[in-house]
Amino acid sequence: MSIPYATRWLGAAFACALLAPGGMVRAAAPGPRADSALAEAEPVVDPVALQVIRRAGDFLRGQQRFAFEAEVGFEVVQRDGRKLEFGASRRFWVERPNRFRVEAEDREGQATLVVFDGRALSAADLGRNVYAQAVFPTDRTIDDAVDFARRALALPLPLGELVRNEPNEAMTAGVTQADLVGVARIGGVVCDHVALSNPDTDAQLWIAQGDPPTLRRVVLTYRTIEGAPAFWANLAAWSFPDRLDAERFRFSPAPGAERLPFAVRGGSRRTGGQR
Repeated sequence: MSIPYATRWLGAAFACALLAPGGMVRAAAPGPRADSALAEAEPVVDPVALQVIRRAGDFLRGQQRFAFEAEVGFEVVQRDGRKLEFGASRRFWVERPNRFRVEAEDREGQATLVVFDGRALSAADLGRNVYAQAVFPTDRTIDDAVDFARRALALPLPLGELVRNEPNEAMTAGVTQADLVGVARIGGVVCDHVALSNPDTDAQLWIAQGDPPTLRRVVLTYRTIEGAPAFWANLAAWSFPDRLDAERFRFSPAPGAERLPFAVRGGSRRTGGQR
């Protein structure tokens, strides 16, 4: 069965909302005990659960350079109510405060690339050999680039909040309920399982107990979207090198690549000039 391309990218928008500017943790289900008393109890923010999250955020904020891999999946609700899952493999490289690179390949083999070098934000569809680029008039930070990509360009950046210079702000903003569910192993790593909530979304995070306290898995359920679709990501291969090759953050179009304009929300299509 053929699924329209635009419909599939709704799932990418869900993934983007995972770590949206309003807060990564849009967040969580209660613990495994689903008795009626617990279900009817007033939401409680457990300070221990927040401490687990903030420890991870503080650690990541303190890393000048890091890289990680993520296998992600997201559900797309069809008109007849069925849910279909799509996904991708992603690789991230970050150098604070103003450079990142994200390589992705979806399950159909389509490869994409997003690079920010402190001044230019470039996005390429490698299979179609096309790209778009937005150039800022002055040097900008990673946070500026992530916000511009999402708000102005509607450019999906799943897990983008992890590359921000202040990840803790995004990981705890807007939380109305937080619980420490228990302990679980994810990819052989012992993790604290934390559940978070806001009025729209349930989130579950699995964060390594030991050092480094890295995020290992996340699951989001969007309760207020019809069909309550979910997004998940398994994160691995975290590294914190002393240096990263500067060439990794330079975007060079492939030979013969066609430059396309970004479509800017609330404005005309742009050719990727200064902004």
